[in-house]
Amino acid sequence: MKKILALILCLLVSFSAAAYAEAAYTYSEYAYDESMFAEIGGEWIAMEGLGLMFYLPDVYLAAELPEELAAIGVIAAFTTEDSSSTFTISYGPALNVENNAAASIEELAAYYAAVGATNVDIIIVNGIPMIISMMPADDTANYSVFFEDGTQCVLTFTPASDANTALLAGLMSTSLMIAE
Repeated sequence: MKKILALILCLLVSFSAAAYAEAAYTYSEYAYDESMFAEIGGEWIAMEGLGLMFYLPDVYLAAELPEELAAIGVIAAFTTEDSSSTFTISYGPALNVENNAAASIEELAAYYAAVGATNVDIIIVNGIPMIISMMPADDTANYSVFFEDGTQCVLTFTPASDANTALLAGLMSTSLMIAE
């Protein structure tokens, strides 16, 4: 009996260690670097009411926001001229794995992992904690800012598998900062 209990204990410890390893985030820090945007035309966009701003390259044009997207929390949509890449901004509740309001960015990150996101990490961009994740099923890259009131702002880029979209997503996410 003691051997069985010892075996069960070993299995539980190994599962706990694996779960901990999956939940370890890097908290890597990134800062806006003006030189990265020197050759890209664009403008600074303030997200009214959210206290954030970001640099929008000229390659993205404002797109009409369909009612079905507005109904699920999308507040702005942009697309390239040839519609090969899209970028949306959404705002809404931040959930945890029990589908309750998330109390921390770590709970929100765990929720993303639970619903199928890959490469989930928490990073710091210009002093702002942010979750980065990929949703392979939708071919999207997502950058989520958690607010203390249990809400989130999500920047979504698609197709994430496209090299140009991935480059723009990375650049734009590093420009996200507190609005002046």
